[in-house]
Amino acid sequence: MMLGRIVLLLAMAGACWGLAGESVIVELSATPIASPELIFAGPARLAVGSAGWIPLPEKGVKIPGEQQSGRFTLAGEEVFITWRGNRDFTITAGGKTVGLRAISRSYGLQPSTVTLSDGRHYTLAFPVAQVGRTPEGIQAVIFYRAGASQNGRLDDEIVSIYDANTDGTYEPVRDSFRVGVAERPMIFAPIAEYFATSRGIYRIDEIAADGSRVVCTRHDGPAGKLDIQHASGQSELSLIIVSTDGTMSAAATAGSKVRPPLLLLPGEYHVKYGIVATVPQGRVTAVLQPDSIQPITIEEGSTARLELGPPYQLGFEARSDGMRFTLDAGSFKLTGRSGETYINYRWAQPPDVTIHGGGRSQRLERAELEDGMMLDYEGKVPDGMGLADRKVVITGVVEGLGPVKGEAMLRQ
Repeated sequence: MMLGRIVLLLAMAGACWGLAGESVIVELSATPIASPELIFAGPARLAVGSAGWIPLPEKGVKIPGEQQSGRFTLAGEEVFITWRGNRDFTITAGGKTVGLRAISRSYGLQPSTVTLSDGRHYTLAFPVAQVGRTPEGIQAVIFYRAGASQNGRLDDEIVSIYDANTDGTYEPVRDSFRVGVAERPMIFAPIAEYFATSRGIYRIDEIAADGSRVVCTRHDGPAGKLDIQHASGQSELSLIIVSTDGTMSAAATAGSKVRPPLLLLPGEYHVKYGIVATVPQGRVTAVLQPDSIQPITIEEGSTARLELGPPYQLGFEARSDGMRFTLDAGSFKLTGRSGETYINYRWAQPPDVTIHGGGRSQRLERAELEDGMMLDYEGKVPDGMGLADRKVVITGVVEGLGPVKGEAMLRQ
């Protein structure tokens, strides 16, 4: 009885501290996310935005023509979006209609807060609004996601849960969480049975469907740590880490700031997803290929270390046909220190291409780029250069990562 009173008083004060083996109630409230177009909750299709790559939400509503509406359901409430022409839209929920203003700095619409049937206020974000012509005529597709997270405090840290599948309710696996202050971009991990603050590991006992609270119990068993290092002064790397058995997950960021190691249950873990963002702009410039890092083993009482980032190596295939050669852009593979593979990266400028052979080397025309990505390259072996042991070298700078070098022998 006394414990329940202590928990209640702590919650009213706006903070909770968990004691080993005891239940803690974390009260949560809706907090708008400053850059909802930069919410990453796992692998997603990407679109080009003013902040670099932005993840397309899983859900979208199609509007078949001007002066028509599309609809979707949110926690049992029907929501209508009406296209009034050009980039003029309105949203209707709970009998109330408000306008949706286009955001000049991106391709989306201004976030809007709707009232659900249970009285909750739910913020929707619209990072991408596409208008185009189809065989059936002009139509609009509005992609939407939750534009706020439910935030509370535990161990004097911010704990956030996020409605990743935008259905108006909160539950494990389908939805996501993070621990720590808001960052740009924001990465969320799937809600698992266990999570951790910097001070302790907790088991989730209950999540209120409306996201108003989380009940959890502090773990008093064995634990280990994971220290993530990303040695690049230009960017930070945000990761989603999940145990092989799915019982624990974490969202972590490494880079320009010193951060404490992650507390984790002993066991095997995988890096399921990651993004690279420049600092301090928060421009997303590359994505970590899912499961491109070897599993990480966490042992009781010890700290594992994961070193990511430079030096970066570019692997590729170089094929020759007599005195002509081709570099296949589809074969490019950019890897970092621990063998992690980066995709959707962009060159800051066209990289240099040099050919070596016969005891000499010559710089060729620079590669061509499209949206920052290198295209197939065709070149000519310089006159007088021998046919044997010819090597092509590519050097350049990738935005947010830094210097990159790769080389490949010419193959017939």
